[in-house]
Amino acid sequence: MSVNFHSSQGGLSSFGDSSPVSKNSHRQFNYFKFRLLPAALLGTIMIAGSFSRSTIAAEATDSASASSAGGAAPAELSKVIVSGTVQSPTAPSADLAAAVLSEIPGGTSLVTAEAFEKSRVSTAADVLALQPGVYAQSAGGQDAIRISIRGSGLNRGTGFFRSGALFLFDGLPVTGPGGTPFELFEPLGLNYVEVLRGANAFDYGALTLGGAINYVSNTGISAPGNQVRVEAGSFGYYKGQLSYGAVNGKFDYYTSLTYSDRHGYQVHSQSRSARLEANFGYRINPNLETRFYLRHGYTNFSNPGALTKAQLIADPTQANPASLIANSNRIQPGSTWLGSKTTYKIDADSKLELGVVFHNYPIIINGAERSNWWQDDLTGRLKYTRTDNAFAGQSTTTVAVDSTTQVNGGVKDYAYTNYAGPPANYHGAPIGFYTLLKQANYNGSADNVLLASNDSEVVKNLWITTGVQLIDVVRESQITYTRFPPQGTGPRKYSQNRYYLAPRLGARYNLTPDVEVFANVSRSVEPESAWSFSGGSTATQNYNRDILPATATTVEFGTQGDAGISQWSLSYYHSDLKNEILTAVVSPPSVSPVVTAEENATPTTHQGIELALKTVLWQEGGRTSPNPSANGSQQQVTLQQAYTWSDFHYQHDSIYGGKRLPGIPENFYQAELRYDHPSGFYLGANAEAASSYGIDYAESFFTNPYVIFGSTIGYAPPKKGWQVHLDFRNLADRHYVVSVSPVFNAAGKDSAVFFPGDGFGVFGGFSFRF
Repeated sequence: MSVNFHSSQGGLSSFGDSSPVSKNSHRQFNYFKFRLLPAALLGTIMIAGSFSRSTIAAEATDSASASSAGGAAPAELSKVIVSGTVQSPTAPSADLAAAVLSEIPGGTSLVTAEAFEKSRVSTAADVLALQPGVYAQSAGGQDAIRISIRGSGLNRGTGFFRSGALFLFDGLPVTGPGGTPFELFEPLGLNYVEVLRGANAFDYGALTLGGAINYVSNTGISAPGNQVRVEAGSFGYYKGQLSYGAVNGKFDYYTSLTYSDRHGYQVHSQSRSARLEANFGYRINPNLETRFYLRHGYTNFSNPGALTKAQLIADPTQANPASLIANSNRIQPGSTWLGSKTTYKIDADSKLELGVVFHNYPIIINGAERSNWWQDDLTGRLKYTRTDNAFAGQSTTTVAVDSTTQVNGGVKDYAYTNYAGPPANYHGAPIGFYTLLKQANYNGSADNVLLASNDSEVVKNLWITTGVQLIDVVRESQITYTRFPPQGTGPRKYSQNRYYLAPRLGARYNLTPDVEVFANVSRSVEPESAWSFSGGSTATQNYNRDILPATATTVEFGTQGDAGISQWSLSYYHSDLKNEILTAVVSPPSVSPVVTAEENATPTTHQGIELALKTVLWQEGGRTSPNPSANGSQQQVTLQQAYTWSDFHYQHDSIYGGKRLPGIPENFYQAELRYDHPSGFYLGANAEAASSYGIDYAESFFTNPYVIFGSTIGYAPPKKGWQVHLDFRNLADRHYVVSVSPVFNAAGKDSAVFFPGDGFGVFGGFSFRF
């Protein structure tokens, strides 16, 4: 079994031409996309219709047969045929998802919307609070948050593509060879969120060291009717949502529109987003159904840049002067994720799932340089699952193929400034404003996984899990330098095709029906992003490197369960990593200043402890259910805690020996003490604490530790369809660091790598369903 904390008290469970892109071209591009969308949907429905005609007749015959067996008169048979029951599509269920997660012998968690929607829901950081092993922090309240699981993506700060974890919508990947853009991750309109830490994301075909996070959407079945939600508060924050869901016979549909605007805590940190999320389900016949998904989003935010530690302590609301001069900002002018998942029930014991995704995500980054990115990913997933009776109980076998290809991707870098006049020179030579410096193409980069796994109860209460992944990593890169090429004047090409085998063995044993111990040993592989070969900024001269995928062998064991007044999940893991992708000097010794970029590191170790604990401190009339969240008819006081100990370090590096890796606190603790009344009133106090950690690989400069407090009060009367809440954040107005952008060696000097957390803020919200 897996313990999944999803009570009402918070989720604890565990875009190329030679000139810059114009506004008109974006408008035409988006118009083209939306002309294709209805045609694709209509075409698929017409194909599916060929299955449905014979099925309707078959259902009528089945109904007639059933009535006849019940002794009905022949005259009544036609009435039964006409009024036969129509089966609606199935919908995702948090309870079912929890049952599936329970079959994984390792660290997982599940967070329900019912839990996190009882307070402010601004970014994914609000959703992923109180999740052990997960460090999710928002700098400036923007969507480009830092998410690290078990030390994944250590070399990336906020504002970057997310790396180190596989992100999915409804079980279909968002992550591709270029990483994970963040503009589509709207936390409203969800049913629940799954978190699978590390190698426990095996069955999703995850090519990551951190695991997977799966956003599961509402449907017309899980969220019928209209809903209006409004949030507002400090720093000019406003967010509104309109949603509607319905079921009509064999069809169901759900649509959610959200708009968010925030002036910002820091100077030059304005952010704005608008998003559409929709899905449409159709049950073709009792054994065949399909669902279409659409996510479209626009985001635009200003980048205040990182501060020095001294600047942050003195005034965390200021912006980095260089970011202000360059008017640094990032625009996602319109990203689209279009998916479809079809499920065919072969028989009572087996089923086949087919998923297809097209993902388009252009990006414009403005600063001292301007980067125009265009990226299109195409994903296919085929999964077969069968359950049999074997050994002492059930045996479930899964075979799946996952493939994601960047069919069109690249970037153009321009000399660009937004202040008066072009730069006088660039790299020591005169250059004109908007001069193309570099163009890179990554077409054909792909991640392919073939996997097979089995979970069997070999003796009573003992399950053995086995699996293996065959992995094919393809990376293609062609870079053309138009000014100041580091080597020669022609295009520089790079191609990589590597194969890996990743086995997995795990076991879980029920000491009692509600208490389990588990262990696993697993192999994980994480390829580099396609754009990593050519580096980032043109200013770094873009030294090409042959970066290998990182690999990890992980041993994990732990326990989870429910006993007495407590419900818990506890895991310890130890990972030996080779070729972890960190930051290193990549320039020749003669070059000064040195150039650093992403590179394979010497062997490293990631290990840690992840604890989720929920305790019923007091309940009127005593605790009456093994699950604390089921005791909604009595007053209760609960304490919910999540603690993560993280130890990430070099093993025997020639320069840094066994020093700790930067970017993540060694100790991270979150807690909420909460009172709930049966009428729907709730009151909570929460805390977050983090220890000091290094900002560089030399461990020469550190952040300060911090503790912040908050409080939430709300009213959500049962079955009334409305709720209201008031959220108080950082009550003591503490100046603290939520993220850093690690540097290679700060040489003990204060550096502009610190991103401040928000100061004291008050946020209110109201939602109404009708």
